[in-house]
Amino acid sequence: MKSKGSRKLLNYRGRRNLMGYFFCAPFILGFVLLFATAFAKSFGFSFNEVITDMNGYSLEYKGLEYYHYALFVDPEFVRAIVGSISGLAKDLIIILIYSLFIAVLLNNPMPGKTLFRAIFFLPVITTIGVIATLELRDSMTQAAMDTTSQSVSMLTGAEDLDLFSYIESLLSAIKISPSMTNVIFEAVNGIYHIITHSGIQIIIFFAGLQSISPSIYEAAMVEGCGRWEQFWKITLPLVSPLIMVNVVWTVVDYFINPTNEVMQKISSRFGSGEYSLSSAMSFINFAVMGVFVAVLLFVVNKFIFYENK
Repeated sequence: MKSKGSRKLLNYRGRRNLMGYFFCAPFILGFVLLFATAFAKSFGFSFNEVITDMNGYSLEYKGLEYYHYALFVDPEFVRAIVGSISGLAKDLIIILIYSLFIAVLLNNPMPGKTLFRAIFFLPVITTIGVIATLELRDSMTQAAMDTTSQSVSMLTGAEDLDLFSYIESLLSAIKISPSMTNVIFEAVNGIYHIITHSGIQIIIFFAGLQSISPSIYEAAMVEGCGRWEQFWKITLPLVSPLIMVNVVWTVVDYFINPTNEVMQKISSRFGSGEYSLSSAMSFINFAVMGVFVAVLLFVVNKFIFYENK
């Protein structure tokens, strides 16, 4: 027979679970009413050839033909997926570290902190669509810009004045390995990409930091813990469950970003009227994303701290 205390605990957990379903309800309703039908039709298109006519369209069953073409015939699609995974593996850790770093800074007491937070978050929230559009336009002209830059460098010898070359010489002087130098250069060169893709992660980490009771830090200070020890022994363990949330968000955001090479190929196929092939490519991309998320969650979950366990 369950004790009165255990029944209260179960009731509390039940209420917490119900609250979670309540917050998920808009997404569930939106998916069922708006997205599920389109999702099912697109999945059906990937197994059929879409024949358009004056009366609409008709389907001719092709089986796995378009999946086979995308994976084994198209010379660029698989290479684009592999490139996306390798690019995400490099960006994921940097985005998580940067997001947590900024969230910790915003959570610290400072004069005018409310205004500072509003100024910091307002561009992130209001311009996310504008940034995505600008990035998509930039990607279409990047090749021409690179060609022009190389021509100017060849004519003027500007490569000798390159700041990165100077930094490289400094790093080599202090015995930094070439592989680590490349990692540092890639992180610095992609700082704009990291900043524009870290807004939601910062908000999630910031919300988690706000939920930590100040009394925990006060007790730690009484015991003689410094700021560094407080971060590793209090802050990081208590916000670690949110790392899983941010991992999922970052991976999904990366795979569906319009500037992603895979998404550009899918959009190109769709724009040229190859609806069946673009659908097959979309579901291959979806499957790869799902496997990548599952593997990451399995690994990350081993290092997560839960208060109720």
